[in-house]
Amino acid sequence: MKIIFHIFFLTFAFRAYCQPPVDNNAQVNGLEAISSVESSLKIYPNPAKNILTINMRLPSVSSAKISLYDMLGNEVEVFADNVSGIFEKTFDIHAVRTGIYFIRINYENGQSTIVRKIIVQ
Repeated sequence: MKIIFHIFFLTFAFRAYCQPPVDNNAQVNGLEAISSVESSLKIYPNPAKNILTINMRLPSVSSAKISLYDMLGNEVEVFADNVSGIFEKTFDIHAVRTGIYFIRINYENGQSTIVRKIIVQ
């Protein structure tokens, strides 16, 4: 039993020694940016009647296009184009028919996309 424990311990210690060090302060650019934008994104109220507010923070080197799509994938409206930095705007949606829609946010030159479902009453 003592030999098995020593073999297990040495195997574990060897694996830990051979692993590259983990830098908790290192950033993975693409994933960090997506996580940052997604965590800052707020779309309200949902369900919406006459107005819809979109609030988000984009990386300083990125710009975004914010569009509204219907259930069939047709672009109903472009809310904003070439948005950058901290963005907060209220949109008038009283002319949009009742139903389920999707807000699509393309940023980082179209490399990244966030889609959120909204309901218009």
